[in-house]
Formats: sequence, structure tokens, C-alpha cells
Amino acid sequence: MPSAGVTVFINDQSIYAEPTPTTIPLFVIATRANKPSESGLGTAAGTAEANKLRLIQSQRELLNNYGTPVFVTSAGEPVHGDETNEYTLLTAHSFMGRASRAFIVRADIDLGQLVPSEVEPVLPPPDNTYWIDSDEVVGGIFKWDGSSWNTVSFSVYTAPITASDGADGDWAFDYSTQDGTIRFKNGGAWYAASAANIDANFSGKQLYVSVTSPVAPVTGDFWYKTVSNGGGTDLKLRKFRAADQTWLIQTVIRNTVMPAPNEGVIWEDISRIPTTGARPLFVGTGDEFIFLPVFVQSEQPVSDPAVGTLWFDDTITDFALYVEGTAHGFGN
Repeated sequence: MPSAGVTVFINDQSIYAEPTPTTIPLFVIATRANKPSESGLGTAAGTAEANKLRLIQSQRELLNNYGTPVFVTSAGEPVHGDETNEYTLLTAHSFMGRASRAFIVRADIDLGQLVPSEVEPVLPPPDNTYWIDSDEVVGGIFKWDGSSWNTVSFSVYTAPITASDGADGDWAFDYSTQDGTIRFKNGGAWYAASAANIDANFSGKQLYVSVTSPVAPVTGDFWYKTVSNGGGTDLKLRKFRAADQTWLIQTVIRNTVMPAPNEGVIWEDISRIPTTGARPLFVGTGDEFIFLPVFVQSEQPVSDPAVGTLWFDDTITDFALYVEGTAHGFGN
């Protein structure tokens, strides 16, 4: 207790925030969309929405709702001042270390879409999309040289084959139509691998279509091996499972007789090869077989991005200036 005649002054020069501020601040933040929650349980809910007011009462709640602040690095070094750094989220996190209440509103923009990229943004394909990787297909076509079966030069075409494609002796699957026709090139022209065309082009030779090697072939005969082992045909047919973003290899039944059309069963109808060279693919629906809707291409199928998706490619440096009209020699 002060002595008589002593005056005590209390001068509070503390710089920390009051523990219970009278004003609750509002933070308007921008983040990447659909960030993982800090809790490890799915997506941070606040990053899957925009223009919604949330009352946050702790740092943990902030991170669970908006994820950890993301800052761009290059070669392991931070890129200071990058427009996609989540500065405001970090500011809110720092404030919540000294206070217990703040309002947060996330702006309707995905900072991840503003990160420069030369790759056009896309979405995964729909569930149950079928795909044949044209670069991986094994033709399974052999030629008998008198003592052994040898593979022939083989390609996959997705556009109508022209005379300038390939060389004499080449074989192919023609997927410019749903028939997936077997074709061969001879004398500068492509032919469907029907029995009549093979006989006419190769002096009485034939194309065997079977699982096992033909009995008593003659030199120059051909064989379409209908199983994948030992270099036989293999389409590498895949189906997309959206639940875990996985492409699953599909089994193909090759037969002249239609199997039971159970749902998801893939059937290659090889009964048409002797007459037209066609070998169409069908998929069972449970009641019937329908043509298999399939992408035949070297790249994985994708879906278009959502309407409003942003894309920033900083390698595009062209600048074109146009003016409407032709009064000064400018085009429209």
C-alpha cells in the first residue's frame, strides 16, 4: 500500500489485443477451392462455397473450414507477393491466436485456377467411360513362314484409312467406324480382311480366327489369335470408375456365338470377319447387347471443365488489336 504523499500512476502500454474486443472483425478471403480440411475429414467446407458468412471462434475451426493457408514456392523457395498466396487467411489465423471470434466470407474465386499452367483444365470423364489406348493395342495377327508364326506390322486407325497410310504388308484395326474392321495393305491399297479379299490378294491364302494355332497352315497364311497371351490380340480396354478415379482393365469375350448379355459383359463379335473383316464390340445391358460406346485414342478421355472455370497460361504472349469496321483499312 502506498505511503502517505506518494501518488501511483498506472500506464498500460501493452500492444496485444484485448481478450474480448467489442468489435468482431470481418475477413473477406480468397482461397483455392475444395481444399482438404485440417481435420483430415474430407473437404474444408468453407472452400466449397462462396459469399457465405461464417462465424469462426478458434484457429482450429478456421483451418477445418478453410484449410491451411497456401503459399507459392519455386524450387523450394517462397514466392513473395504472388497473387495466389493466401495472405488474408493467414491474417485471420494470426488474429484468432489472440481473439475468439471473427466473421469470414470467402470470395467467389478459385486461386488455384489463377496459378499459371500450360495445361488446359479439364474434369475426369463420366463414370463407366470406356477407353482403348490406341498406342497400347496389340493386334494379335501373325503370318506363317513355313516353320513359325511371326507378328506382322500393325497399326490402329481412328480416321478413314487412305492409300498414303502405311506400307504394303501392314495390317490394322480400323476404328473409324464401330466395326473395328481388320484391314491389310497390298499393292498400295487397303482391303478389309475378308476371306475373299485375302484369297484374291495372296493367291489362295487364308486368315484363321482362333484361340490356338491353326493345324497344317501353308506358307503365307495368316492367324488372328483371339486371346491375349503369347502376343495375341489385346485391346487394353479400360473402364473408368469415378468413385476412386481409377481405370479398370476389362475382359473381352471373342466368340462367333453371342454370350449371355449380362450387364457389363464385353463381346467382340468375330463371326463377321470372314465376310467383311468386321469385329464390332458390344456391351451387355442385362437384357441385350448394344454397341460399346468407347473412346479409341492415345490420351485418356476427359470432360470439359465446369462453366466459369478460369485458366491462366502465362506462356501465351501474343497480343492482337482489332477495330470494328474497314474505314481505316482494318478487317472486321
